[in-house]
Amino acid sequence: MTNSRKPYYAENLLFRKLSINNEPSTPTTPSNSSNSSTEKGFLEVIVFDNKTQEPISCALVQISKITITGQYQERAQGLVIYKHRTDINGKVSNVELPVINELTSKDFYAISVISDEYYSAFIFRAQVYPNITSTFNVYLNHITTGVNQFEILIQPTMEQIHQR
Repeated sequence: MTNSRKPYYAENLLFRKLSINNEPSTPTTPSNSSNSSTEKGFLEVIVFDNKTQEPISCALVQISKITITGQYQERAQGLVIYKHRTDINGKVSNVELPVINELTSKDFYAISVISDEYYSAFIFRAQVYPNITSTFNVYLNHITTGVNQFEILIQPTMEQIHQR
């Protein structure tokens, strides 16, 4: 009998940062985006116990840049660019990263969340937009069997969303 309980649950939220002079920043769209290498966005990851809803401290959050290669985009190479443990509130906040999203690149970010006594979580295609904080709330489940299972959350592309 297979365990139908998911190893984790994740939510994704986007928040626009305000400029320093308290004026709202200009929304970035494909038409006014320069895709300059100086554009930065932010990631925040908050890790919770799925059963108790309590934050999980000391969980390892690793962010990797995945570069797609090959004539048919059949290969990928990963580079770990950030590694940190969550604080007492289960947070890793304000991770500043170069902008990479499906509007600007075929590359993407992958996030892994690993904590003792919990199933691991892996999030693919994490999007980073200019001057916006993308927040991922990750809910981990306790390991209940001797099998080390995990689930991968793949963020849908805009094309996939609009096909529904």
